[in-house]
Amino acid sequence: SPVAAAESAAAKEAAAAAALETEEGGTPAPAALPEEAAARCSCSRMAFCSRSHAWSSSLWSSSAVSSELIAVAQSAAERHDCSRAAAEEEAPPVAFEDFKKAREEKSKAEKEARERAEEEARAAARHARMLQNQASEVVDGEEELEGLVRGYKKRADGSTTSYFDREVDASTRAMLDRLKAPKRIDAPPADAAAGGGGGGAGSAWNRTGVTWEDKDVSKWASAELQQRVGGAAASLAADERLPRALLGCGLEARVCKVESCEGTATVTSSRGVLRHAFDYSFEAEWEVKPLPGGAEGGAEEGAADAADTVYSGRLKYSDVTAAESADVSTTYKKRPSELVAPRVTDALAELKAAVAEAVRGFEAQLRTKSI
Repeated sequence: SPVAAAESAAAKEAAAAAALETEEGGTPAPAALPEEAAARCSCSRMAFCSRSHAWSSSLWSSSAVSSELIAVAQSAAERHDCSRAAAEEEAPPVAFEDFKKAREEKSKAEKEARERAEEEARAAARHARMLQNQASEVVDGEEELEGLVRGYKKRADGSTTSYFDREVDASTRAMLDRLKAPKRIDAPPADAAAGGGGGGAGSAWNRTGVTWEDKDVSKWASAELQQRVGGAAASLAADERLPRALLGCGLEARVCKVESCEGTATVTSSRGVLRHAFDYSFEAEWEVKPLPGGAEGGAEEGAADAADTVYSGRLKYSDVTAAESADVSTTYKKRPSELVAPRVTDALAELKAAVAEAVRGFEAQLRTKSI
């Protein structure tokens, strides 16, 4: 390179200067540097250039040194300065962001190479340990198979079998045969099979009821509840103090139809006890109509036709888990007037009591179910 050539030339000049000093027996006084050479020494290698020009000047003042060595030193200094200037022109300045990015990429590449080398070293160590363990296991197996021929042995009866076979004596074999023999499962007594509530009877395999067991009877329960609630009816006795126009006659209330019957019912057996649970919601259409009879007259304006009107609406039951725990809401297709509303409300109260009685009957029937 240009720098190496300059340094080589400077070394030659230094050797020549040393030889000159040795011949003359002293060190000649350095002459002043030429102005042109001093201007070229503005680079970062100022010390090297100064020494080169000093040696050149010393050689210049000596009559024993040839002009050829002086020319070589000056030419080397010029080539060094020209090469540095050309390199600075060819290499444009680098932005700090690019320098930082290049340094990060270099650091990342070095880190990845280092981690890859460490992982390869760990894998090689694992492989070596695995080979060592396999070698030790093979040795142990050979020691265990000592006395056997290719992994086989002979039984007491002379037959040959693998060494994994376990010989069983006659008493143990007889006991195993008895345990493997099929056993008869007798049917439960008739009273236990039909047993209802509470006997703790589970399935045939769970007669003690210790194991948790449940049975879904929702399909039967939905049909049974609709049938019982759908037949609910009640009547309200006549009130002789009121004329017929104010519904002083007797009233009949009944459920016309049950709709939207949704819910579940289950029978469970746990710790010898049968438990029955249900949770339903449904809507029932109702109607209240006057019965024949009652005192005539005394009707106020607007109430003359009340005795000939049929009142209807809906009863909405939700969270029915027992006869007394249901939430009930009442709606009317056409709300009665204030004069006859109390009698209609009393008739609906009787009907709700009849529906509750129907739910109690359903619950009692459910408790007859077993697993």
